[in-house]
Amino acid sequence: MRPPVFFGERDRFQLELSRWSTGKIEKALEILIEAELDCKTTGNPADVICARALLRLTKAAR
Repeated sequence: MRPPVFFGERDRFQLELSRWSTGKIEKALEILIEAELDCKTTGNPADVICARALLRLTKAAR
């Protein structure tokens, strides 16, 4: 990875990374792309859209 993960955080980073399957990563990207499109096209407040996307991401990570 560039930049490299700080050596003190490497173990924690690998643990968190192992929790994300390819399917979960694909779902997360869909959530983020949808949020970006909503921010650009709906006229809804971006902070609300981002907050909703963040909640959806945390749910997808489980």
